[in-house]
Amino acid sequence: MPVVIVLLLSSARASGISSLMFSPLVGAFMGMAVPFDNGILSAFSPCITVWVSAVGVLSDVSDKMAWSPGWPLDVSGEVVLSPVWPLDVSGKTVLIPTRLANCPMAAMVDVEGLRKLKAQCHNAAVVSYVNTTADVKAESDICCTSANAAKVVNSLEEDEIIFVPDSNLAHYVMRHTDKKIIPWNGWCYVHNKFSPEGLIRAKAMHLAAKVLVHPECIPEVVDLADEVFSTTGMVNYVKQSPDKTFIIATEIGVIERLKLEFPEKVFFQAPPGGTC
Repeated sequence: MPVVIVLLLSSARASGISSLMFSPLVGAFMGMAVPFDNGILSAFSPCITVWVSAVGVLSDVSDKMAWSPGWPLDVSGEVVLSPVWPLDVSGKTVLIPTRLANCPMAAMVDVEGLRKLKAQCHNAAVVSYVNTTADVKAESDICCTSANAAKVVNSLEEDEIIFVPDSNLAHYVMRHTDKKIIPWNGWCYVHNKFSPEGLIRAKAMHLAAKVLVHPECIPEVVDLADEVFSTTGMVNYVKQSPDKTFIIATEIGVIERLKLEFPEKVFFQAPPGGTC
């Protein structure tokens, strides 16, 4: 049976563990006398990305692993996503070697609390962001990514939507729908750090730079963006853009990826910065 080896280490730095420690581990798998493909989430350091042949966000990596004819090796993200992989890559075994990598935002929503809110808003559909546990997803009508959140919400028949767990992404969706959005009180600790004051200072220092902001940022930061994109959207925009300088408001691992893929362009992380 093909094997998907999932190294859930994208929060290693937040856990006080250097990704350099895991490079030999990845190398050991590279030395296996069997064919396999690789996948890695965008938010990871170059120490790991240099080992892999495919880079992307959750949905990208899932697609690549699902269609792979070999043994996919995935160096991926938060442990909260691990129950999702067997669903996305049916017929393959998922091995999870560490539970040190956690998503604090996913822990901000619990099943019991969600059930109570559903009882209070019984006409509302529940949309859960991909950064949620399998139990929360099971209580939801549909799931979304940051790239398709507004599209998913607008695809539903219900006029009221409970959106969990990211309140910032929920407020971004509000700008692109006529539906009533009921946001859960959760947030990404990295994107919540970006401030309008810091972004204004960065823009003053780099007048020619295009400002790209992730929709998980607070609304006041989104207001200052030239463009608002998911991480994949940022990569695609930079690829086709004639601009040479960018201020990026998202996780530093994405910026490191951009620097690797587009060495002829210049990237600055919006202050104060942050690492997943």
